[in-house]
Amino acid sequence: MSAPISPEEHRLKGTRPTRQADHGTDIAPGRPKFPSDLTPAAKKIYKLLCRQLEERRACTAGDMQILHLYAEQWLRWVNARAKVVELGEVVTDTRLDSNGGAHEVLRKNPWLTVVETCETKMHAILRDLGLTPNARAKVKQVGDKPKPAATPEDEYFNNIGAQVAPGSASLLEDLDDFDAEVKQ
Repeated sequence: MSAPISPEEHRLKGTRPTRQADHGTDIAPGRPKFPSDLTPAAKKIYKLLCRQLEERRACTAGDMQILHLYAEQWLRWVNARAKVVELGEVVTDTRLDSNGGAHEVLRKNPWLTVVETCETKMHAILRDLGLTPNARAKVKQVGDKPKPAATPEDEYFNNIGAQVAPGSASLLEDLDDFDAEVKQ
C-alpha cells in the first residue's frame, strides 16, 4: 500500500484528499440550544439525546435542528401510539355501496400508519446521530479526548519542579518525604 499523498501533491495534481483523512477533530464540541417551541415532553427527549451525545463526545451546537426533528417525531409517535392502543390496529369502518347501503369493513387503523412512519424517521435520525448499534463505530468524536484522572504520584511528579526550589532540599530528600507520606 502506498503512502498517503501530501496536501501539496494534491494541490499540484488537482486532486483532493480522501474523506478517511477527516477525523472531525476540528469541530468544536458544544450543547445545542433548545428550540423555543418544544413542549415539556419533547424537551425531555431533547435533553436525553444531548446527554447521550455528550457522553460519546459527539455533540455539537449544529445538532440543534436534527435533535428538534427527532423530538417532534417522538412526540407525534407517542400521540399516535396512544390512539392505536385506544382503537386497536384494525378498526371497523362503515362504507356505503353503490345502492347507498351501509356495510362494516375491517381496515388498518390510519394511526398505525402514522406510528410506522414516525418509527422509520426516528430510526433514521438516530442512525444519523450515531445512536444505533451499527452506526456507533462510525461516529467521529469532537474536541479533545478527556484526560484520565491523575493519581497522587502523577500530581507529585508533574509538580516536582515547582516544589523544589534551586539550592533548597534535594530531589531525593523530597522523594523520601513523599514515600513517608504514602506509607502513613
